[in-house]
Formats: sequence, C-alpha cells, structure tokens
Amino acid sequence: MIKELITYPDERIKYISADVRKFDDELFELLENMRDTMEHHELNAISAIQIAIPYSAILLKEGENILELINARLISTEGVEEIDEVSPYFPKGFSAKIKRYGKIKVVYENRNGELRHLDAEGELSQTLQRQIDFLFGGTLLDKLDKKERQKVEEILVSQHEG
Repeated sequence: MIKELITYPDERIKYISADVRKFDDELFELLENMRDTMEHHELNAISAIQIAIPYSAILLKEGENILELINARLISTEGVEEIDEVSPYFPKGFSAKIKRYGKIKVVYENRNGELRHLDAEGELSQTLQRQIDFLFGGTLLDKLDKKERQKVEEILVSQHEG
C-alpha cells in the first residue's frame, strides 16, 4: 500500500527509530508498504520514518535489486567527500553541500533477523548514510554548521510560507 511521505516541516522526521525486535508479518507488511511507496515516488531508498513509522528499517536500490536493511549500523568509514545532497523530505530543487564518507561498512539484519553486512561506496554509500541519519532523527541540515543551518532554515521557512 502506498503511504504518504512526510515532508518539511513535519517534525516527525526527527523521531529516533526503534530497533525492530519482532521479525513477523507486521514487519513484512511494513516492508511491502515501504516498497510500494518507494516505487510510487521513484525513490532509490526509503526509511520507515519517511512514512511516519519510527522503526529501524531501510529499503535501498542496488542495481535492479531492493535491499532490506533492518537495524542498520555503520561499523567503519573511510574518506570524506563533499557532495551536493538532495532529499525527498525537503522541497523539490533544494540541496545543500555537505560532507559524507566515501566508503562505509554497515551491519544489518535481513527480514528474517539474519545478520548481514554491506560495503558501499560512492552514491550507494551517500544514500545509505542519508537513510541511517533519518533512523537517528537527523536530516542533511544537521550536517551543516550552525550559521549555514540558520541561513538555510530561513530560506526553507520563507519558501514554505510563500
């Protein structure tokens, strides 16, 4: 079932997502709803909090496959790159220059609760980091220094009100 994406300025994006403890039909239904929503909005990734469900679940396109990452955690990082990042949470056309790790290693569980790991670099790494940020109540604004964040928030507020 396609769910509504939460968008700026919806504060629910800042909720910290709870770890999944039960790998059951409720989780499977959530994953299917996330998949439907991701495909409907033509996203390359989605976290459960983006549909206002504070569970630690991410779907991520890798080539033709969609990976399901439950309780994902960064375990190693390498290098730093400055990128121009966009997010479906923010208005279309909005982007900000932020720093992301070039390579990461993530541990996660699959839909059956089996421990897995993923090595990612480039765009896959950046996308996964953005989704993990969502799990912990963060957005790309949290990657900006205080002065830059205030300036960007003023622009976003004026766009939202206008």
